[in-house]
Amino acid sequence: MSIPTLQSIADACGTNRMTVSLALRGRAGVSEETKARVVAEAERQGYRPNPLVSALMARLRGAKTPRYQATLGLIHAADTADWRKMFPACRHFDAGLRARTGQLGYGLEVVWLRAEKWAGGGVERALKGRGIDGVVVAPLPGGTSELGFDFSGFAVAAIGQSLLTPVLHSAAPNYFRTIELGLERLVAAGRRRVGLALEPTLDERSRHQWLGAYLGCQASAGGGPRPLLRTADAKEFLAWVREERLDAVMSADTQHLEWLRAAGVAVPGRVAYVCFTRAAEMRGVAGVANNPAAIAAAAVDMVVAQLHRNERGVPAEPRVLQIAPHWEGGATV
Repeated sequence: MSIPTLQSIADACGTNRMTVSLALRGRAGVSEETKARVVAEAERQGYRPNPLVSALMARLRGAKTPRYQATLGLIHAADTADWRKMFPACRHFDAGLRARTGQLGYGLEVVWLRAEKWAGGGVERALKGRGIDGVVVAPLPGGTSELGFDFSGFAVAAIGQSLLTPVLHSAAPNYFRTIELGLERLVAAGRRRVGLALEPTLDERSRHQWLGAYLGCQASAGGGPRPLLRTADAKEFLAWVREERLDAVMSADTQHLEWLRAAGVAVPGRVAYVCFTRAAEMRGVAGVANNPAAIAAAAVDMVVAQLHRNERGVPAEPRVLQIAPHWEGGATV
């Protein structure tokens, strides 16, 4: 039996090799009907791309300035203000998305699902009409865990794990290692009573992985301070610091650092502070950086890989790609 090739698939489908190649890679310019017919015939013949040829072509493409290939959609369930306010890392996702799509030769179109023009639905049809077959889902705002969006015709990946339904491929921080690394640095600095201040919405958005990491590390150390797991004002926060006799605080919001300083608490003399969503603009603040630009870029890579494999819709076996955090020193430890 002869080895299946692009030409044998083209002959069976009554088309040409270029069309078959584009269809198998999920590229624009080929109708959905033709793509489906080509993919079905490739499966019937047992066609598999030669990995050595694929690697060579990838190397050749990487040596050139990428030409425009298609446009990806960025799906937002927040409005523009919410997107910027959710947490400091959000402002860096855009940079990572645009840098990576540009490197790969893709455009990026932002879609605000709450915009008035989508009130009656039809966003999926509109995206398809613009030739958009791949979408990245931005982190959801607090209190939101699902989208009214039909992913069946799209290659898709999410940034973070705030989307609970449906479960998609996603790129996310390594939540556990982030907390663990912060605790390791504080313990190395001589701190023994480290408290975690965690907003309920942020805890939910991480699927309780921030909290799970903290409690797990506490258990290994034989116990520790009670975490602050509610939206607290300055008075409540400072009372918690006193009651738990803390010598260090970890949080995602530098507002806590400001409250400590405003109350006359010496930082780091009396209480050290670590921000576990540390961003580049937080000069002088010690913390754990989650590399949001790299997370966003990884989500783009996941979508593009699905386009190349002609995969669409909600995956049967969702994958989570976690990006390793790194420590950023500062004057607060």
